[in-house]
Amino acid sequence: MLAVTLWIFEEGLLMERGAELSAVPYEQVVDFQANRETGRPMFWLTLKDDVQIVLSVGNTPEIMPVMEYIEIRMAAAQLLPRLRSIWHGKAEEFGVLVLNRGGIEGPGFFAPWPEVRRVVDDGTTVFIDSADAPKWLDVHYRRVSFPSLVMAISHVLIEEHSRLAPTFEPEA
Repeated sequence: MLAVTLWIFEEGLLMERGAELSAVPYEQVVDFQANRETGRPMFWLTLKDDVQIVLSVGNTPEIMPVMEYIEIRMAAAQLLPRLRSIWHGKAEEFGVLVLNRGGIEGPGFFAPWPEVRRVVDDGTTVFIDSADAPKWLDVHYRRVSFPSLVMAISHVLIEEHSRLAPTFEPEA
């Protein structure tokens, strides 16, 4: 297995693997997951060609602010394209959560946007407060891809769902 050297820039990542250099803009990062449930948070970045980079606070504590920066930059880069995709009727997957024009879907639940009051997290769990659920719906943070992006898109769709025109199925 080749060692990977990663440089972090404002617009993306530069990866060196062997003699090969690859630039990866933040909007092209395929997956980002974090596990903060232990005393040593771990982060997984999946880049193009299924290259996966695992970083841990166990390697160096300085990784926390760096990963927070990367997560913010990825969310900013992917917010408008993913929101536009949902606006135009496509479902967007974020690990076990799926956001679409109708609502947010997770393991064993679907919460329509008119019923969703809040989507928040505590670093270990993503919570969905839905008026039609007897208690908060919860999903382990580590199972959600791009959690900050899920929060941002959810907040927009909670506020703006009424502006979405219904999707029509073409008649056969």
